[in-house]
Amino acid sequence: MTNRTLNVVVLWTVAAIVVPAGHAAKITRKNGQSVEGKASGLVVLRGDNEKGATFIILNGEDITALDGAGVHFRPGSVVGVLISTEPKTDPAEALEIWTTYPPPPGGGLWLKGTRDGGIITMAKRGKEENPLRNKVLGTFEMAEEKGRLIPKLGVETSQGVLTLAVQDLPDY
Repeated sequence: MTNRTLNVVVLWTVAAIVVPAGHAAKITRKNGQSVEGKASGLVVLRGDNEKGATFIILNGEDITALDGAGVHFRPGSVVGVLISTEPKTDPAEALEIWTTYPPPPGGGLWLKGTRDGGIITMAKRGKEENPLRNKVLGTFEMAEEKGRLIPKLGVETSQGVLTLAVQDLPDY
């Protein structure tokens, strides 16, 4: 059994300009074509820190654009950040805990244990940079009490749901 610690920091941002949730986002592909619609689900991004991996979680409906500059999100959105000391951390277990025990209203601090003895910590923090320049890993969903990360982004458009593969999204 390995012992790893995952720290989860929930970032609340507050801004004077509030864009309504669920409005259309402009998602630009690598080939330059763009789609307008609402991203769906929990969108997961990844970055690396000097000791491990960082996973960022956004509600799809809070994304306002995704382009060569990064992932733009609605001011006032809840942005979850999971920081792992293990560089090869699979985000699925930590994200299962995120969905099973969502952040408390108004923030605060809480701790949750993982199956392998690690601990997830969630705390309140200030502003996050906007746009985020972390790589989009895909959408997280729970299926039969197990989490899975799907390397696609679902976008609800006026013509129905369009599924975009993460490798088709722009580099930034």
